[in-house]
Amino acid sequence: MIDFEELLAVAYKSERMRSRRLARGARLPERDALVKTLEKAAGGQSLRELVATRRSVQAKAADALRRRAEARAARASAMESSDDAERGDVWTGWFDGSALPNRGRIGIGGVLRSPRGEIFEISATVGHGDSSAAEYLALIALLETALREGATEVVGAG
Repeated sequence: MIDFEELLAVAYKSERMRSRRLARGARLPERDALVKTLEKAAGGQSLRELVATRRSVQAKAADALRRRAEARAARASAMESSDDAERGDVWTGWFDGSALPNRGRIGIGGVLRSPRGEIFEISATVGHGDSSAAEYLALIALLETALREGATEVVGAG
């Protein structure tokens, strides 16, 4: 049996809304209504296959965000000004967020580089919302990481 939280994590917003309506209308437990909704969406697949497929898609999206942030970090590192390098106290950050589908699962990614060249990576799925919320949450995660690591000045790059 697949637990309710796992089903919620892979269900699209429209599927969650349909299952809530079904639960109210048919007086079913929320989990049962969500299972019925996802089984219908699965078509010929089993529910386990649907969950595995969607988790794989989510993992690929989070990985793509992380790679994109790393690529931005590498490009900006190559172009970094000598002023920042001389000061030695400037941390550099890159972040990105996306929603799949837009108004759906939010994935965030980020890279924070310390003045000494240490790299701190951020990659997570963080709930549901739109792409604007995803970008905002990615920025917050980057700034929280910078604060936790003791950064006094952070600049964004590319």
